[in-house]
Amino acid sequence: DFVDFDGNPNNDDTWICVEDLLCIYNFSANVTDPDVNDVLRFSYIFENTTLTNFSLNSSTGILEVNVTTNFDTGNKIIQLNVQDSESSPDSAKLRVRIDPVNDPPVFINLNKREFNESELFTYIINANDEEKDIPYKFNASFFSCILVTWSNRTNCELFNMLSFNETAGIINFTPTRYDVGTYVINFTVRDLNNTIQPYNASSSIFANFTVLNVNDAPFFTYICNNEIAGGGIENNPFACDINATDLDELFNLTFFSNQKWFLNNITQAVTGFNASIRISIIPGDSAVGNWSINISVKDTGNIDKNFQSSGKSIMINSSIINFFVDNRNDSVYLFLIQNIMAFQDTPYSIEIN
Repeated sequence: DFVDFDGNPNNDDTWICVEDLLCIYNFSANVTDPDVNDVLRFSYIFENTTLTNFSLNSSTGILEVNVTTNFDTGNKIIQLNVQDSESSPDSAKLRVRIDPVNDPPVFINLNKREFNESELFTYIINANDEEKDIPYKFNASFFSCILVTWSNRTNCELFNMLSFNETAGIINFTPTRYDVGTYVINFTVRDLNNTIQPYNASSSIFANFTVLNVNDAPFFTYICNNEIAGGGIENNPFACDINATDLDELFNLTFFSNQKWFLNNITQAVTGFNASIRISIIPGDSAVGNWSINISVKDTGNIDKNFQSSGKSIMINSSIINFFVDNRNDSVYLFLIQNIMAFQDTPYSIEIN
């Protein structure tokens, strides 16, 4: 016997379920017992059952079917059994039809990524599909981005995602210094050539990709170019300007030299990636002569993904200037002679320097 839903014995009643959706059948609704107070117990007969992925509540008669793969879909049967406390059991077969659903493909190895500017980045992204409806179509759409200050980008389109083979997509590009920043990307994979609805099913995942800064060295744009040509004169004021640029420095540059009397150590905040200092000295007697002075400038290090100075990978640039300090003849002078008390007819000796 089969369970009859509508009271018409001339048709085959079938309980219809759909893959990936919880399906509930109340067996007790098709059971009657003239003894009102009897307690009914529900079960099923394993040998006559082809249905899988189900549970049956022995007290309520609620049958829950939870099929999640195509393999378990199709026409199934479960032989249900009911018995009260005073009579022998009664059973009937329930026809169950589980309609398959085209499941979307899913990403296998897609995760957030961090990679350096100016270096080739290659990432093969794989996907899998229960129905194996290949080839899969991959797409990446850029939801938002936070870019570093020096970027000249006008949008967040970082790369194009291409097909690698029937089940994988590939990202293959070299980011520039203008791409430094964090990108929120919506990756989508879609199946094709389906025989089961819904056709061309797709799934999406958001992932963060970060292009990291690789620190560039600062460089000089002016080192006393005009002023140094005339040299300096002993005991006379001398002044000149030093300018430097660092295309990925957001904070400050530090200037120093191997001759502290000329330039000791000066840190200057950058404005528009440039920093300038002014040398102002009065060279003394010890500075007279020809000098090869090594002028250096250093940055604060690599900019991290939060656009703060990491203090790592500090870059230094140096340049040598030739500086002549001309001598000026110094006047002769006497050291102080102490006062003495002299007496008549007494010889004295006084040292004069």
